[in-house]
Amino acid sequence: MQFIRLLANKSFLQIFFALLLVVLLMFVSNYIVFNNSIDGIYEQVKENNKLVVTNIVQSFDDVFRDINNLVYSVHSLAYNGATDNGSLDMSSVYEMQRDLATLINSSNGNEYMEDVIVFFDNSDLAITKSGTIDFNELFNNKYHHRLYNSVYWRSLSSQTHAMRIYPAEDYVERFTNNLERRRKLIVVAGNNQLSNKNVFIIIDLQKLLRHVRQSTMMQGSSLIVLDQNRNVILSTESNWNLVEMLSGLYLDDGRERTLKQNDYEYNLYKSEYNGFTYIDKVPYQFANIKSVTKANQTILYFTIASAILLSVLLSIYLYKPVREIVLLLGGGYNRRADYRSIQSDIVKIQEENESYRSKMGFVDGELRRGMILDAIDESPMSREFEQRMLEYFADLFEKRFFLMVSLHLQPNGGKDRAVLSTQEVSKLLEHQVKLNWPHAVSFHAGNLRYLVLIALNHKSERTGIIAALRKTVKKPDIMLLNNYFIWAAVSGVYESKTDHWRSAYKDVTDVMMYRNISEKGPVFDIESIRRSVKVYFPFDQFEKLSSSLIHADEAQSIKLVDEIMEENASRDIHYHQFMDVAKMMFYYMVKHLSNNETSTQQFQDMEAAFINKVKHALDYRSVQDELIRIAKYVCEKGKQVPKTKMDQTFIAQYIEKNYMNNLYLDHMAALLETTPKYFSNYFKKTFGVGYVEYLNKVRLSHARKLLKETEMSVAEIGEKTGYLNSSTFTTTFKKYYGISPSEYRKS
Repeated sequence: MQFIRLLANKSFLQIFFALLLVVLLMFVSNYIVFNNSIDGIYEQVKENNKLVVTNIVQSFDDVFRDINNLVYSVHSLAYNGATDNGSLDMSSVYEMQRDLATLINSSNGNEYMEDVIVFFDNSDLAITKSGTIDFNELFNNKYHHRLYNSVYWRSLSSQTHAMRIYPAEDYVERFTNNLERRRKLIVVAGNNQLSNKNVFIIIDLQKLLRHVRQSTMMQGSSLIVLDQNRNVILSTESNWNLVEMLSGLYLDDGRERTLKQNDYEYNLYKSEYNGFTYIDKVPYQFANIKSVTKANQTILYFTIASAILLSVLLSIYLYKPVREIVLLLGGGYNRRADYRSIQSDIVKIQEENESYRSKMGFVDGELRRGMILDAIDESPMSREFEQRMLEYFADLFEKRFFLMVSLHLQPNGGKDRAVLSTQEVSKLLEHQVKLNWPHAVSFHAGNLRYLVLIALNHKSERTGIIAALRKTVKKPDIMLLNNYFIWAAVSGVYESKTDHWRSAYKDVTDVMMYRNISEKGPVFDIESIRRSVKVYFPFDQFEKLSSSLIHADEAQSIKLVDEIMEENASRDIHYHQFMDVAKMMFYYMVKHLSNNETSTQQFQDMEAAFINKVKHALDYRSVQDELIRIAKYVCEKGKQVPKTKMDQTFIAQYIEKNYMNNLYLDHMAALLETTPKYFSNYFKKTFGVGYVEYLNKVRLSHARKLLKETEMSVAEIGEKTGYLNSSTFTTTFKKYYGISPSEYRKS
């Protein structure tokens, strides 16, 4: 009865079917693996066999290289043959035989070389590694072959020839008691163009195959070696139908090719050393695998049956914790209770806890912030309020001294990261502050201004705090505040008492107003302020500025703005004094804008933007740049006759700004709303040179600067200056300057 209740329970069925699904997936995957395992093993073995054959080909190359080197070494031996009457200097012969034996023993081919034979055309004496022997006896008795006998070899040696390799054949060695020994040998007839020596090398095929590790090839595969003329040198299989396999096959310069024919795959390798071709014959699949297949199927079915039984037992075992969890969550017995309902209840509890923690954290943060703002307010504090401050900011009062830092943030207009909310910025700043100063408190004071209270044990710690602060605010990316400029104001050091917080707050407020404009920032220190009353406010210069603006003399207007600003900067006046000068200059300039040109709303927006710029400027140069921009704007508005597009200055400025783009003649004509022909004639008449030549000179002028001042490659500079490829850039550069870009950079 209880088992039937289990079967009717949704949670139990979910567990069982989940385990059953695992079993089913295991069965399917194992069955697929089983079906593909043999083929997979075969493919792996075949790939390994390719690596083995590649190594064998390399070994063959080494063998033929050693043979070639040995032939050349024998030719370089001092003794060069018999006299005209056929006689030999036997002492020289014995000496050469010893040298020959030494060469063979020191050669890498000593393992597979059966013999090395040296003889001369006009002599019947053959020199071998073991001594001397009659030439006819050597090839008629020791290395007897029905075709390649002593007459054949003598005829071959009488002709000049390059090195030849004769295919592996059965050679018979005859003994005096009428016994014979057959061996597969390869004969190499060495090049006889280097001296009058004839050098033959006898190679034992079986030893050669052992040397190249032919036995490591895949079982059932075979190997054939062809010379550069497709003549068979050796084959490990006697019944190859080589003609059928090679018919219609073109061996190009590629090193490897694969040909599938009948039940075999032929892998062809071409040697880079001597052009020999190596053919590896591999069967498509293993044989006699039915017994292995049947055994694996039996194991697979037994495993699946056991897994199903185990799934039933595990389902019963795993259901008990589910029932207990449901009871703990207050659900009681419910036949429909499952993991999904448990998860839903747990998620709900977690969300409630997270919401509660978030609310408490927000309330606590706002409470602390409100208490600090009350503490720096001018109103007196009660005794009870001071006690609460000591409780909430116990870490801050553990140390004897403190200082206050005011952090000002300003969006820089960057697009790589979205502007963060006040809460997000507060969290990031608080995290960074805690990393640097664990006993510090930070909070949002309004707008994008944040106050930080840092506890100190000694006043001397102030210097280190300022240094760390400079490093931090110079790299906003450390705090993930890439889209902000950050500057800071630092107060003096005070004893850790709540009534001193007002004094510290006054310090950081005064710093931003009374800082000297020569201070670079971004950290401004109250103790570094120097008193100054030498404000430069020349009325005559202001009148000249007005006159220049009336006549739309942009250059003179900019010059006057620069002179007034730079003079005040040299006098190192206070920033609030500088603000007054800048505002007065602003009003002197904008008064020349007529009502028709600028509406009241536009003027108010311009005024508000300028005042905000001055208020939040880090240094005087940003204010100076803003005044120059306004001067240009006023001059532009003051021009009575606007210039047309077909203007020399406009064209020159457009080319200077866009030289890196594809400035085709058609593009410029379309831009200026004229025809290419008319634009070309106008350009040459106006500038004195053709358009293409002028454009090249502008591009190459910038290219020379980049070659001098940067480490960019020639190709990068060519692309950056408007050339489609480095070849065109190099050719054009050399045409105008007589040297290539690389040579110019070196010089």
